[in-house]
Amino acid sequence: MDENHAVLYSNLLLNMGDIMKAKSYLLWLIMSLPAPVFAGSNGIMFHCEIDKEWIDLFFDIDRVAHYVHSKDYVIDLALDNRKNTNFFQMSFTGLSGGGQAHIKFTNGGYDYYLYDITAHSGDYPTFKSGVAVLKDGVVLSNRECINDATILSDAYERLPEFDQDPISFVQDEVYFYK
Repeated sequence: MDENHAVLYSNLLLNMGDIMKAKSYLLWLIMSLPAPVFAGSNGIMFHCEIDKEWIDLFFDIDRVAHYVHSKDYVIDLALDNRKNTNFFQMSFTGLSGGGQAHIKFTNGGYDYYLYDITAHSGDYPTFKSGVAVLKDGVVLSNRECINDATILSDAYERLPEFDQDPISFVQDEVYFYK
């Protein structure tokens, strides 16, 4: 375990009063270790790194989906679908030479999109993943992952599907189409 994971883990223990939450976050910590350390995990759906921020969506051993956003190795937002199994929803649409996948959820009136895109534009394909936050259809944030993030097969297999929203992340800016 590297120093950053140790700091995150100690912060979790200091700030967690609920044993169930501690169990889930400990699992998140273990699942965020490099692949050789946690080989065989099939619960990770999305892992995005943006500077010193991590955005993770994963299933725990009880098949509960968890979204965790951490900044500077401190968790600042943690959500799960324990009360509503349709909280996280998956969509996919084909594009020329690829496709666009979204995982969508709403929290406090804000719509969150975790996205993964492969598209052909010109001579070279475009590969892009990130996290966008919208309020009332207005884009408040759209940040691309700096790692090789992708929406993994568990999301396609386990999350309920929704009809693709008329939104695209292919271009440099988010846009709506009809």
